[in-house]
Amino acid sequence: PLPLERLVAETPDMVAFARFGATDTSPWTATRHPQMRAVLAQKPVAMLDGAWTDCGGWFAVEAVETMAAQRGDAP
Repeated sequence: PLPLERLVAETPDMVAFARFGATDTSPWTATRHPQMRAVLAQKPVAMLDGAWTDCGGWFAVEAVETMAAQRGDAP
């Protein structure tokens, strides 16, 4: 997790979201905030399977490979 204030202040190269379902319908999600929407409109977004980021197992490699592919760094 990353505080919204830090995300807006530091503007990362890419934003990665881990989801455990097809959609995120929570009214409390940070993606509804106008500042977050502005960041998302300007940066690449990697959509990840939540299971890849739930804990630090070997499957985290899937998340890294997905982010690299979506950013254009994959071989």
